[in-house]
Amino acid sequence: MEKKLKKYTLPVIAAILTVFALSMTGLYAGSADNPGETFLSLCKKEMTGIGIDKLVVLIAIIALYMKCWRNFCRSCKWITHLIAAMFSVFMLIGMSFSVQGNWSFFTAGRNQILIALLTWAGFFFLFDIVISLLYAYGEKHPFLHSRNIKKFPEFMEKHYLLVAFLLILAGWLPYILIFWPGSVPYDGFRQLNMFAGNQRFTNKHPWELSLIMGALMTIGNVISDNWGIFMVVGVLALIYAVCYATVCYKLKSWGAPRWFNICCIAFFSLVPVFGAYSQTIIKDGSFSALFSLFMVIYVECCIPTLREKSGQSLRQQLTVLFLVGFGMCITRNNGLYMVLPAFILLFFFLGKKRRLYAVGMVILVTVGYMGLQKEVAPRLYIGNFPSRVFFSIPMQQTARYLKEYPDDVTKEEAKAIDGVMKYDEIADLYNPELSDPVKATYRGGHITMAKLKRYFNAWFSMFLRHPGVYIEATLHNSYGYYYPFHNCTAQSSYRFYTVNEPLIEESDYHQIFSAETRNQLKRYADLWSQIPGLAQICNAGTYTWIVILLLGYLIYRKRWKGILVLAAPALNVAICIASPVNGLLRYAFPLMACMPAVIFWGLAYAEKAIDEKRTDEK
Repeated sequence: MEKKLKKYTLPVIAAILTVFALSMTGLYAGSADNPGETFLSLCKKEMTGIGIDKLVVLIAIIALYMKCWRNFCRSCKWITHLIAAMFSVFMLIGMSFSVQGNWSFFTAGRNQILIALLTWAGFFFLFDIVISLLYAYGEKHPFLHSRNIKKFPEFMEKHYLLVAFLLILAGWLPYILIFWPGSVPYDGFRQLNMFAGNQRFTNKHPWELSLIMGALMTIGNVISDNWGIFMVVGVLALIYAVCYATVCYKLKSWGAPRWFNICCIAFFSLVPVFGAYSQTIIKDGSFSALFSLFMVIYVECCIPTLREKSGQSLRQQLTVLFLVGFGMCITRNNGLYMVLPAFILLFFFLGKKRRLYAVGMVILVTVGYMGLQKEVAPRLYIGNFPSRVFFSIPMQQTARYLKEYPDDVTKEEAKAIDGVMKYDEIADLYNPELSDPVKATYRGGHITMAKLKRYFNAWFSMFLRHPGVYIEATLHNSYGYYYPFHNCTAQSSYRFYTVNEPLIEESDYHQIFSAETRNQLKRYADLWSQIPGLAQICNAGTYTWIVILLLGYLIYRKRWKGILVLAAPALNVAICIASPVNGLLRYAFPLMACMPAVIFWGLAYAEKAIDEKRTDEK
């Protein structure tokens, strides 16, 4: 009897809970102030289980759970439970904030909390079973294992780097031609204007990259303004293609299966965001391409057997790694926060005789970067970027507090806030998924350390009275980076890359194809965000989940040291969560760009497809 209970009853109950969770819309949430609402009445309002799709899902999940329950019980471990619990929490947060704009789906009264717990349980069973079976399958049948390694045609085998480069460039060609001479979104527009002297030159955007862009534009302007823009777009697009083609080439040289190699080239060439960036003057394209290249070189430096395949010595590889890493630091202001920890953790992968290299790289990149910012930039009359960029989270928390509790602010607190931001405006300007409107009220150069201290004292005293508002503000401005089932609404993921902004004064820059022709390609790119599966490829939260799954797989296979290599991608997730826009793919683009290398590394290292045995070089 007990065996039958475990074999049939538990899987069916788990399946029903999962379908219960999948049927929740989040469109209605109960209220603690309405005693007439019961648990069943709330369920009726919040569920949509009448459709044929839910019936098909119920039958499929019951069949799956009954068939796989025994294997699941044998395969699950603490790490699968932990990841399943995390993903389930992400689902609740995403459902509540994307629909309600707050956390009422899992906080509004006892009955609503019970509904949220049952929803969490349904998602937990789904994720725990799928992750456990996925990890167990990989343990018995490694994902990267292939008995019959199929090769590409002879020409492609001999010239794989060139072929990958040409295929990637071919995939971008429609975007480059139709948007010729290129798109100049606001950030790129500001960088070019700073170089031209029409705006104060600051380091809000990396000044080194601004100089490079400006120099390229000046060369092209010898012909015309359009050719000035295209010179920037063309040169950078070629650099991006070289970086991504090198990633594909490295993965093939490491022994990646043919299917994986094909997927990598298709990923870089066909996913619209890469094509969109190829014709856009914006710093994120340069940084993301360099970060993708950085990760494959970083892995080769960690694994001697991979370095041997490259034909380069450790010293040569570390030199290249340093140059690419330093390039990341001067193409995005927060690049140092990803490069520096990666260099520090490299210490644990190098032999005892070579660990001083890691120490030296940490010192060099720090001194070099700080020297450029603190010594060179002031001599070129380049100003610092405004300190408001560091305060997105507390500013959003303050704005939401004033929006929800405008009467619960003391005169001293109001005065302290007004010393840093425009107190009378921030509540009306508050956008829960975009902090820029609130940050725009920052008083800039008029702020002293004393004013900042008074502001944060007020911020903390308000937090003590209503801590929930602060938590809601943070979750609402970040959930898109860990909830892969909601498109960014604060700023369109593609609109920013396919626009024609006013350029420098007296510029004759103009795109030659009509707006309707450009919009057709834009609609195609936007369509990806609506098709199941393809939508997740274009969603920032997907890549956070992949990083977590790879971390879990390494732990599941007891390959703990491999986790260190994933530090830089994980830090990019943290940077995204602290960013001013919720769920914008632009901020997660570096993570997306390095994903082929990260996935192969995580799988290969976990499955011992690459040998990490250390060998000290002479």
